[in-house]
Formats: sequence, structure tokens, C-alpha cells
Amino acid sequence: EFNLKRYESLPQVPEEARCWQEFLPLWKEWKAGVDRTQELSREKDRLLAAGKKIDSPEIDAIDVRVFEQSLSNRNQFLMGNRKLKELIAINVGVNSQMVNEAKEAFLAGRRLMVLVFLVGMVAMVSLGMVIVRSITLPLRQTVAVARLIAAGDLAGAVQRFPLLSKAVAHDGTIDEKRLAGDEIGDLIRAVVTMTGNLNALVGEVQKATINLVSTATQTAASAREQEVTVN
Repeated sequence: EFNLKRYESLPQVPEEARCWQEFLPLWKEWKAGVDRTQELSREKDRLLAAGKKIDSPEIDAIDVRVFEQSLSNRNQFLMGNRKLKELIAINVGVNSQMVNEAKEAFLAGRRLMVLVFLVGMVAMVSLGMVIVRSITLPLRQTVAVARLIAAGDLAGAVQRFPLLSKAVAHDGTIDEKRLAGDEIGDLIRAVVTMTGNLNALVGEVQKATINLVSTATQTAASAREQEVTVN
């Protein structure tokens, strides 16, 4: 929930905002359904502990409700998963646009280097090389990270964080005092923040999937036990 709120607070393009507003209710409804399924399972355990037989009407009624709720949970999960994939695709598209902008910035920096070389003295050329290197090197690293994100390799992108700037740690923590206060610094901050939030969002979905599989497994096991008891 915390990561969802963090992602929601980030700037979003209109298409991303629309997709997010469609995804959020599906996520909340699915999560509420999982909670209801778990509560029904606990209610069944309490009845069994109180002495109710496995084939009693009360237990049968709970099993039916668990089964129906599980089907509803599955449908909500599938719809939410489709929206999540759409949301990720939108983020990848935005990231690709950032890659193009980074390329344009790189080309502009290279043109600046050529101009300084043509009109300057040796000292000016040397100074120009230092300036251009300070621009192009972070841009190259940022483009490399952005390409990894666009390819879906978030782990690889995180591993390259320290190459973006000395102000960026391996875990994505940014030392604002050391980060450049120009457009390059803003670009690095945006790429690092977006990668962290995409990682967090994917992690939430993975945890939710594990909970769903666990609930489904418990329901299936309960159904098998009931079938064995009836037979």
C-alpha cells in the first residue's frame, strides 16, 4: 500500500493516469476479496474446532462461499494484471521518449564540442573537452540504464546506478548535495526514481500473486479432504 501511494504521488502522463485510475479499483477489490476468502477459511477452522463435522451444512456452505469468492478473486486478479501490463507498457513508452531526449542532448553536447574545437585555441579546446565529457558521460550511462528499463531488465538497471553519478548509491539512494543541479541531474533523478517505483510495483504484484496461489492451494486441499471424507 505504501509503494502504491508513492507511485500515485509521482507525475503521470494523462494516459498513465487514466490507466492507473482503472487499475487501482481492481487491485483494491481483489485485495478485499482475498481478505474475505481468508476470513471464511478462519471461520471454517473455528467451526471445525468447535466440533462441527466436515460434511455439515455449515461447513458445506462456507466451502461454497470460498469457492465462489476464489473464482471472483481470480477474475479480479486477471483484470488487474492486464491493467498492470498496460501500465508498465505506458511507462516503457515514456522511458523510450526519455531515451530519445537523452540522445538529442548527447548530440547537442557533441555538436558543442565540435564548435569549441573549430573556433577555440588549444586551451579552449581542452576546456571544451572537459565540459563535453562532463555532459556526455552521464548521458551515456543514463541512456544505457534507460535502455535496460525499456527492455524490462530492472535488476540490471539498478546495478548500473553508481555509474550514473557518484551521488547515486547501489540501492538507489540519492545524495542531493552531490547530485548536479542541472538538467542532467534532473534526468538521473527521474530515471532512478522511476526504476525504484517500477521495482516496488512489480514486487507488490509478485507478493499478491504468492498470496493468491497460497489461498487457492489451501482451498484445493480443503476440497480434497472433504471429497475423501465424503467417499
